[in-house]
Amino acid sequence: PMFLLLSLVFPHSCIPVRTTKSPGLPVKLDVIIFMSLFLSGDLIEPIMADDNDGERENGERITQLVNSLEENRISSSPDVVGGNDGGKREQSAKILNSRLSKPMSRGARALKSAFAPLYVSKETFNEESEKRQKVSIEEPHFRLTSKKVKDMGGPVRTCIKKMWHYLFNFETSDLVTTYLYWSFRSSFAGVLSSFFALFFLLVILFSPIYWAYGKNLPECIVSNGDLISQDSDEAFYDAVSLSWTTLSTVGYGVVFPAVGSYEKTRRCFGIQFICSLEALIGVLFAGFCGAILYGKVSRVQSIARVLFSDPIVIRYGDGVEADLDPDQSFNAECDDEESPVHDKNRIPCPVLEFRIINLQNSVSGGEIIDASLNCVASIEDKRASLAIRESINPHSPHRRRNVSGSLPGVSQSTVNNNIAVSAASDAQVIAQAGLNQAIDEGSCHLVPRRIFSKIELDPDQMPFFKRVWIARHVMDENSPLLTHKARHLIKKNRGYWPQKLNNHVAVRKSLRFQQIIVNLSGTSNITATDVYSQKIYDFVDINIGYKFAKVLFRGDDGSLNVDSEVLNDI
Repeated sequence: PMFLLLSLVFPHSCIPVRTTKSPGLPVKLDVIIFMSLFLSGDLIEPIMADDNDGERENGERITQLVNSLEENRISSSPDVVGGNDGGKREQSAKILNSRLSKPMSRGARALKSAFAPLYVSKETFNEESEKRQKVSIEEPHFRLTSKKVKDMGGPVRTCIKKMWHYLFNFETSDLVTTYLYWSFRSSFAGVLSSFFALFFLLVILFSPIYWAYGKNLPECIVSNGDLISQDSDEAFYDAVSLSWTTLSTVGYGVVFPAVGSYEKTRRCFGIQFICSLEALIGVLFAGFCGAILYGKVSRVQSIARVLFSDPIVIRYGDGVEADLDPDQSFNAECDDEESPVHDKNRIPCPVLEFRIINLQNSVSGGEIIDASLNCVASIEDKRASLAIRESINPHSPHRRRNVSGSLPGVSQSTVNNNIAVSAASDAQVIAQAGLNQAIDEGSCHLVPRRIFSKIELDPDQMPFFKRVWIARHVMDENSPLLTHKARHLIKKNRGYWPQKLNNHVAVRKSLRFQQIIVNLSGTSNITATDVYSQKIYDFVDINIGYKFAKVLFRGDDGSLNVDSEVLNDI
């Protein structure tokens, strides 16, 4: 049954079938019958049996099977038609003998040479009834030799190799890889549901094999102390029970493979082999599911329990304050007074701000040790300032010149060929190097070439991140977020913001970036593992002329608490 099932699943992977006009049974069925009988012990017993009764019983069984096969071939052939003319019957018999004796494949030829009942030895005709001819097959006498076994082994080995190629060739199929990455992106409920679905799919896959085996050899499966039922419904339920107990390896209950005498063990070798195979698949499946769950738990532990603010605020003019970190000084954040700028010609440069909240601020040991921020700006090549373009090293080994002759860049696949790492990770690598680099995403016609430039933050490190972290960036003459014209005016104004740009419209027009990518990394004080988190800000997240609302407050007991509900309030 196992070989028959695999042959039906992979119809083109085994011995080739000779096509004829008659819809007779394919030659591959001979090999299927041979393998099925061999696995069940029917071809081994006549060789090793000492008594003639057992050999005769097995021979009659195979004779009936081959008789039905030959009758199917005769009835389906348009050339073999009974008639009143004896010459036609002789001609039909010759055609039949020539067809059945003609080797159709190397496997069938070796099979017929090894087993006597697989070719026609005598024909009889009924003159009175003038019915179709009946083919009688002599009693089988099995004589296997090493040469015959070797001849039959070639097609079988080819069939097994092709099945192995279809089942285990993961180079041409990324189904397993896609499932693995899907499991990391999905929730625990979705992954557990997929585990249940795969488990029951494997159970249903093996159940028909046990059912077919129980129908043909009922003595090989024991159900409730007796042979498996011959009723189709009850037999299938028993097959399902045998399948899930074997796959889960929890131990057999009322349904189990039969064990007993030496003769029964030989006859039931096939069911034992299938049960062993399913048990192995069950062990591998359990390990596979455990590895996925462990990976998901490790991934959860590696994500920092922090929350970034959705908006980014830019203060300019009189709104620029040298506030302290509210995590270091509560009184400084509670102070609503602003330091006015007395000299209109000495306007400080605008300050970009965003803040981060530690969600485990109220948990003992929830701090992040040695936390650091890496901030990178993603700018289109055509909109980047001249200073940023000139800062790119033209002799970098990571650069290449494209066919169009425009600004050369780096292929994203060269920067990082890991499909799980996004372009933001490329920006993090570039930011750690402290250099500006042009990144070509492979299609300059659809996606503009981008330039990643590091943004200096103050502060960019915190040895003990417990509550709130406000990160600031001063948009001075060295800021990659400004246009070349704005940077030139700041430099011309001795490092101060120009008076004509001191309004929200001019400040917004002075900005030139698409995204700001922020990466936080550190060590969790609870799990002692490296944690990280990432936030990507778009240009629409900018709020000019605003400041963040106060997020710290004192409780009734005098302790300092964080109100995460007002994280995005400005």
